[in-house]
Amino acid sequence: MRSSPDLHHLSKRDFTWFGLLERAYIKAESIDGVITYAIHAANGHLLARLADRSLSQELARQEFAMELLSVH
Repeated sequence: MRSSPDLHHLSKRDFTWFGLLERAYIKAESIDGVITYAIHAANGHLLARLADRSLSQELARQEFAMELLSVH
């Protein structure tokens, strides 16, 4: 079993890459008055934007194989 890294001892470079390819979040955004759901990588990079929240969740999980995180 792979152990979790000690987050207190990560370098700035390692912290930048931590979870980048495994974790994502979905953010509702209004573009010209239309609500869209943007999938972002852990570092905030936009991966995709869809009109349907459930489809964006499915895309993040199935196509990108990423765990969704809740951010508030």
